[in-house]
Amino acid sequence: DHNFSKIGKEILQSSLPKSVNLDWRTVDLSVSKPTLNTKFDLVTIGSVLNEMVSEQRNDILEFAYNHCQGVLLVVEPGTPYGFKAVKQASTLLHSHKGMLIAPYIDNSLVSSSQESIGFAQRIIRPEFHRRIRQIQRKLNNPDGKRVLPASDWEKAKYSYVAMSTLPSEISPYARLIAKPKKSKLYIELKILTKNGVETQRVLRRDKSNYKFAKKLKWGDLLMPNYASCQDWGE
Repeated sequence: DHNFSKIGKEILQSSLPKSVNLDWRTVDLSVSKPTLNTKFDLVTIGSVLNEMVSEQRNDILEFAYNHCQGVLLVVEPGTPYGFKAVKQASTLLHSHKGMLIAPYIDNSLVSSSQESIGFAQRIIRPEFHRRIRQIQRKLNNPDGKRVLPASDWEKAKYSYVAMSTLPSEISPYARLIAKPKKSKLYIELKILTKNGVETQRVLRRDKSNYKFAKKLKWGDLLMPNYASCQDWGE
């Protein structure tokens, strides 16, 4: 779309240093691929695969992989369909020589039907979006009661997978895949390890580990020494 391309160029030109050369190309990836004679340190595919059929997805992923010499990142909406597209991408990339580095641990592809293996991001709504949401609220209020103003932000969820063609310098034990749940007695952590999704609790009485767990955020990596703390709350 011409208008989206224009917006994209303006954003990049305003955020990148003048020394960076920008080569913007508009193509329909489901029909043809641009001719590229080089490889890139970072290749991103964002909100593309969920709009394609399975065969087209594999074609795009192969093209991206063949032009990557660093990290290949796939990000799709955190919907069941978006998660399905990312899961397919994960399986294909795992069959290549690269290493899955996120959210999976140490190239271990875990079979899971949980759409929660992703991340959430707070997004500021533009003015036109807030007006649309406000109109929707009024339409859904036939009783004529007072309608509160629409929020100026929303929490968007995404599914993702990252693969690296470079050898990893670290070997983490797990990744936190949800916001920690805190109660008066413990902190509950949902983590992804080589073996799958696990839920662990850190009791408040275990002061040193509890202090450590309080600082954890969604997406944080837990290193191998965390494995010695698996009996937290057991």
